[in-house]
Amino acid sequence: MFKLLRHFISSEQISYREALWSLRLIFVTIFFGQFVFAGLVGLVILLLASRQTGSSPIVAQILVFLSLFELPLALFVAYFATRTGGKGGAIAGVIALGVILSTPAWFAVFTYLTGGATNYLTILALMLMFYYALGFVISGGYARMALQAKKENGGE
Repeated sequence: MFKLLRHFISSEQISYREALWSLRLIFVTIFFGQFVFAGLVGLVILLLASRQTGSSPIVAQILVFLSLFELPLALFVAYFATRTGGKGGAIAGVIALGVILSTPAWFAVFTYLTGGATNYLTILALMLMFYYALGFVISGGYARMALQAKKENGGE
């Protein structure tokens, strides 16, 4: 992974395909890193304390509602991060997307630990899958943006 990323950053001549897979690899690593870390934290908490049962569904509903606002927030923050353009802007945008779009994983862990109903966990899991697919596709746009900025500026 680091070899591909190093090539993406340092190379003057990079193809669209190399830029695309470099940025997608960054997104996947950040996204699944957050996902795994949230799961591990949830597992540690589960080992230290038992799962709450019979809790009010309002907590799970609030977390699902907050997850809906993750998408516009992620798009805005990633857009703001990519305003500088070039490869650095593309990397910053992909990292922002990976971190923010994977937040429903934390919400799902919290919903599970507080005894949230299975339907709310399912909604959060579906949102997480949708956010992953969307971020994966948006990474392609950032690869194109990084190459266009290079052409406009005559190289970085």
